[in-house]
Amino acid sequence: MAIEITSQSLSGAQPEEATAYKASLPRTLSGFPATDKSVSRSRFWYPTSRWTRRNFSSRATELSGGTAIIVSIPKSGRTWLRAFVCAYFCKRFGLEFTLRPERYRQPDIPRLIFSHDLFEHRTKGDLWDRLRGKYLVPRRELSRATIILLARDPRDCFVSLYLQLTRRDPNAPLKLRKKSVSEMLRDRRFGVRAIINAMNDWINEFSGRDNFTLVRYEALRASPIRLQLLKHLHQDCVQRRDADNRPTCLAILAARLC
Repeated sequence: MAIEITSQSLSGAQPEEATAYKASLPRTLSGFPATDKSVSRSRFWYPTSRWTRRNFSSRATELSGGTAIIVSIPKSGRTWLRAFVCAYFCKRFGLEFTLRPERYRQPDIPRLIFSHDLFEHRTKGDLWDRLRGKYLVPRRELSRATIILLARDPRDCFVSLYLQLTRRDPNAPLKLRKKSVSEMLRDRRFGVRAIINAMNDWINEFSGRDNFTLVRYEALRASPIRLQLLKHLHQDCVQRRDADNRPTCLAILAARLC
């Protein structure tokens, strides 16, 4: 049962609560209210057929090999989440802080891949980039790794994205920088409808998978939810044992978070 992500449904959720978006996935950390309504379609909906989920570019390597893949709309709190997770693991293992802790080659630190995936595919690059699927996470990786959709109220995403494009990003096209908030709101690529459609398309693509988790940025601000997320990132690794049959550091960590 998918969720219809709209500004009304997102704003109605309480930050402190984490409710399952799908009954068959009790480990979901969402904070979203469930609904039996089908995901709405609009004239701006982009179909995501199987053949489009391919990446023939050299960038596919950067989007491969992760323990977990976090997809999100820009300005959804991705930098905040990345800094929090990286700071935790660096502190946990006594390492100097970095946003790329995998460079320490510590086996108990998961490699996380952050991507805007569909949204970036539709808004960034040229026709050749889209034909190659340059910004798409390869389909084989989505079948192998844990998928986490980081969602935020579309209204907040839009406001932050509008300010980013019109005031903070010097590389943004001049045409975009000159748009009023009303014009940007209705923009085919960057408007609020495009934001909602991308999140709905992700849910349609991933909601039937056992390796999919939906988390809400507002809910992550609550400490218990952050601890659950840390535990969830390690749920596969916790099962591992050292050669001498001793629990790994991750098993000890999981026990402390229970």
